[in-house]
Amino acid sequence: MDPLFLGLDPLFRCRIKLFIKDVLDLIQIPEYNDIYYFIGHPICEVEICGVIVAVEQTHTMLTYFVDDGSGVVPCYWWKDIIDIEETILLGTCVLVQGQVSSFKGGRQIKIQDLAIVNNPNTEVLHYLEVMTLRRGQYKTPFIIPDNIKQQRAKLEMEVNSSKTPEALTSSQVTRPEPQQRFQESLLAHVKRTYDTTKTFTIQHLQYNIQLGNSATRILRNQLGTEPTMQQLKQFFSTTCSTLEKEGYFIKGQYIDSYSLFDIRELETAIEQVIRNALELDTAGTLCGVRHNYICMKIQHDYRQLSKATIENCIESMVRQSILYMTDPGTPLRNRYQKGTSGYMLLED
Repeated sequence: MDPLFLGLDPLFRCRIKLFIKDVLDLIQIPEYNDIYYFIGHPICEVEICGVIVAVEQTHTMLTYFVDDGSGVVPCYWWKDIIDIEETILLGTCVLVQGQVSSFKGGRQIKIQDLAIVNNPNTEVLHYLEVMTLRRGQYKTPFIIPDNIKQQRAKLEMEVNSSKTPEALTSSQVTRPEPQQRFQESLLAHVKRTYDTTKTFTIQHLQYNIQLGNSATRILRNQLGTEPTMQQLKQFFSTTCSTLEKEGYFIKGQYIDSYSLFDIRELETAIEQVIRNALELDTAGTLCGVRHNYICMKIQHDYRQLSKATIENCIESMVRQSILYMTDPGTPLRNRYQKGTSGYMLLED
């Protein structure tokens, strides 16, 4: 496939459900370090399910070796994202989502999300989904429409212009890696400590020793001196505010208080909006439920949610293979900004 068109494949932005053997057999695209071919589809993120059979630690990294019966793959996590005392025990079944990378000629997964599986049916369901998808969506080749091929020169010019410094997103410019990893660490701590019914404050988060040490280290490197308590509080406050804007937290009724937003509830609501829209389309002519329509219906029922929160959830559902875009011919950044994307449930 022409490298310019890799991102047009609907599976490219999904977390592909695979067996571990599939991950180990992925073929790396020579021009890219983090994109691989799977049955002709370019992918970069996967979801696997298996049992932890070994654990390795260094000063900076924690690696779980996960086995699903078809193979074993190392899945690594940076230590400043998790509490080391909460290392998962051997023999635990886990569901791992993350980005595939290569190391010493083999494949590994950089963990983006990890969940302990307590229900044995979850593991069986994952295997059944993989087999079903292999016979269906995965096996179906993506064919680039002729009208897109004819616009190759124009698309190439757009891609090149998006690589200029002026076209960088604000997150690339203003969020250095240490702060990004601190945000992930704080979010992981909140998810482990609180459920969606409990409220927490910035002061509660500052009391956590690991989070406090990480924040102090980041500010010390930025300021060149020991941070004050006020500077630490402001750092925590800014991080929580960012997570609120991204849809992970909801502002509480008291000052500096938040609660964890139930993203799964929002995902279910979005799925229902799409199903309802398809049921109304008795003629069967609907090729996808529009982005703006989904946001409008959700905001009607969840008035406290911003449009950005809903958009982030939709994007996450695409990456998890729950939804797929139905108009891959339009450049992604234009579709998303204008809200003209169409979405369908992958099971449909």
